[in-house]
Amino acid sequence: VEVLATIEDEKVFTEGPAADDGGVLFTNIPASKILRYDEATKKLSLFRKDTEETNGLIFDPQGRLLMCQGGAGTLSRLDMKSKQIEVLASEYNGFPLAAPNDLCYDSQGRIYFTSRPGGKDPKQGNVNAVYRVDPNGKLVQLLAWPEVHMPNGIVISPDEKTLYLIEAHPDADHHRDIRAFDLRPDGTLANQRVLIDFYPGRSGDGMCIDEQGNLY
Repeated sequence: VEVLATIEDEKVFTEGPAADDGGVLFTNIPASKILRYDEATKKLSLFRKDTEETNGLIFDPQGRLLMCQGGAGTLSRLDMKSKQIEVLASEYNGFPLAAPNDLCYDSQGRIYFTSRPGGKDPKQGNVNAVYRVDPNGKLVQLLAWPEVHMPNGIVISPDEKTLYLIEAHPDADHHRDIRAFDLRPDGTLANQRVLIDFYPGRSGDGMCIDEQGNLY
């Protein structure tokens, strides 16, 4: 095993790799940092600090960085040139979002993201859920507790006909699997099924998908 870089923070829990031109960004959640590893120089540098415990990252087609800011309970977008941050989602049904975790987008510009850990009573606060943000800013809750238990990684197939979701609940008798859903042209979901059941072992975390539709 070759060690490419060492993270010097006191607490380290890395997440959310997102490739840019010549390197990769990733988060250190407890340190509220986004770090960047440069492939050419083999150096690790601080890209951004005070990130509100940002978790999942992904670049949109315009090169803007979409961020799941778990500590702030927001889905945000960073303009890489101006460095301005725009909050895309922060509350639903009058309550703050549970911590956004991971995200993906489709060719229509709609963003799909997971949010947890929340409560279990939607009348007292937001529950574990999967949301969609439309280009006009509308926030739609697609899935919610108890239909889903602990949503984590989320990706869409290359033909945009299937959405895959990792369920990763730590407690016994809860979902620990990869689920698949038909993704309709209007951005809604149907035909939920379990693709891979990891139970009683641990589940997965993040996912990515290649051009042939293989999950990693």
